[in-house]
Amino acid sequence: MPKSSATPWQNHPDFMAVYSGKQPSSWRAVASSAAVLLASISRLPLAATHDIKQHILRVFAHTDCLATGRASGDVSGEGLFEIITAACKEQLDNLPAELHAYAQKNEFLQELSLGAHADNEDVLQDKFIPYLKNRFGKNIKKCLRKERYKGIGETETKLVMLALHSEYIHDLMSESLPEGKRKFGNLKVPEPKSINRMLVKVQTDYKNEENAVAALRDTVRRSLDSETVSSQQSFLNFLNTDSAWRPLRQKNSVTDPTSSVKQCLVNYVYTPTKRRKYVFKASKETPMTFSDMCKDPRFQKLALDAKHRNNIADDVFEAALTMLQSTSISKKRIEMIVEIQLYLNYFLEKRRMCHIWYKVVRASDCKALTLDCAKYATVDSMAYQPPPKEIQMFFSKYGLNETSNKWDFEKKKVSPFDIDNLASALARSNYVQYISLKNKNIGDEGGK
Repeated sequence: MPKSSATPWQNHPDFMAVYSGKQPSSWRAVASSAAVLLASISRLPLAATHDIKQHILRVFAHTDCLATGRASGDVSGEGLFEIITAACKEQLDNLPAELHAYAQKNEFLQELSLGAHADNEDVLQDKFIPYLKNRFGKNIKKCLRKERYKGIGETETKLVMLALHSEYIHDLMSESLPEGKRKFGNLKVPEPKSINRMLVKVQTDYKNEENAVAALRDTVRRSLDSETVSSQQSFLNFLNTDSAWRPLRQKNSVTDPTSSVKQCLVNYVYTPTKRRKYVFKASKETPMTFSDMCKDPRFQKLALDAKHRNNIADDVFEAALTMLQSTSISKKRIEMIVEIQLYLNYFLEKRRMCHIWYKVVRASDCKALTLDCAKYATVDSMAYQPPPKEIQMFFSKYGLNETSNKWDFEKKKVSPFDIDNLASALARSNYVQYISLKNKNIGDEGGK
């Protein structure tokens, strides 16, 4: 675009006022401008959409003052959210037909083969991870009855165990599948799923599952971007030559004419091995066990890294490690279901272009959207203001959502000691404007 040409957002003064950290003359005009700019993304090449998306994301971040009542205008935060959500849904509704037509034209409508040994069944992690089986719950409950673990929940303990286990699996997989370009395409190695993200999935997507934590089958992932379906198939064939990888099932939305996300997700059971030496016979590769993992100095370092990155409380971390070292699972394999994400480059480019639409429609409300966009803010008075570190650690310890209007401490089995400490911290920080202690709940009416 020539430098003399007006940029798309320059014709929207109220939108640009919020972008610059100023109060607009009309918040409704901000919402309408955002809707127009969101729709324009579909008509531009990917490279040209970057600046538009950056402007929109900063405006969303600065809208927190409206969402939380620190600012007011001709529309509420939820009213603004409805306008931009409707615009994004309209764009997403039109996307499947366009993508399916492209897939047909380029002969992408074919299932990938997982080989003759694929299980092709929809199984959960508890089939392979012993501490996620229901019967192991008794061991966890027994451990948590100790005085020093009082207030820690079973689900929280399992999530931390899974996070530490995932760190080790992720590290081992990186040895055999390092990041970088190869003949199949570009292989990417995303970080293991965070505990907060796991918790959100457990409380939303898997809330009706009998064993919600076991439904988490993508805590460790690998992603391959390829030009052709044949390249994807070659990569799967390559994995199948290694006995550590056993294919389970695939979810291929490329062949689905109603899907707006074109990808193929393949679940594998990954069983790492180590070479063991025997006195009277030759050494051989055998599956690694929980005893092997817990004794490995590398695991101890990875576990501490995960603890700091996820803000895991000391007592929760200790309880999780104690359970991973349990003699009842010490000789069990450390195998785990992992996810291989396969993307064709054209559809990946489209997904990147449209990601902002998904970001909007997946948000539960205006406050959740502004929180999701907080990192794009430049003006503190209009943006989300995080709680002090001690309050963040409390939220992490008990798996609480800081955007909620009420926290159920009784259900979370929060100790009276922690309730008193939280109330004191809230009062000192002015994080909420009104605190009400009722029935072991704290309401944050009127707060940020």
